[in-house]
Amino acid sequence: MQLYHQLTSRWYHIGNSQLERRRRIQKRYRQRRADFVQRQFRAEGVRELFGRQPSESM
Repeated sequence: MQLYHQLTSRWYHIGNSQLERRRRIQKRYRQRRADFVQRQFRAEGVRELFGRQPSESM
């Protein structure tokens, strides 16, 4: 029973550390993706503004 508890606790710890690592990577990926989307959105907005103004002025 003691050995079983040691094994399960070790497996639980390994699983926890892997989960934590995956969560950290996911968070970093999500942050990078949000930054990328924001930058692209800003670029699109600027392009739309500059693209629309000449046609409207004409």
